[in-house]
Amino acid sequence: MLLLLRLGLRTEEVANSALADIDWRIGCLKIRSAKTYRDRILPLPQDVGQAMTAYLKVQGRRLTHVFEPRRPPFTEQRRRTHVGNSMRYLFASVGITNRGLHSLRHTAATAMVKRVMCDMTHLPVAAISLGRAVAPLRSRLATVLSRVRTQ
Repeated sequence: MLLLLRLGLRTEEVANSALADIDWRIGCLKIRSAKTYRDRILPLPQDVGQAMTAYLKVQGRRLTHVFEPRRPPFTEQRRRTHVGNSMRYLFASVGITNRGLHSLRHTAATAMVKRVMCDMTHLPVAAISLGRAVAPLRSRLATVLSRVRTQ
């Protein structure tokens, strides 16, 4: 859940996260985007890394990907379904029934935009995290800021 919420990843990006994509030494995660087909490197926040480490220790088996179903087949589609079902279960267990997984990405993006509005130096980090180009994001943000200032 933290990968979706803190890093703003898409479900398939979480499902396709391989253990080989994590550099624990410097604290970064390589994301292979299924939507844009562009890889990007993101910082791995300490709390997210700790949660992933705890999760992997509990698994008690050798994994190739961070989130794999317990039984075969270990295909890309099954991993995506596993992540989706796990998240829906967590949502339901706390009474959230009317929101999808993409709402976590939206929450992360909103937090990133709030940081950018306070300090524009955060814009490239937000753009990379969300897999967007900086220039269109800067243009959109300037439009929003101009509307806010005129109100």
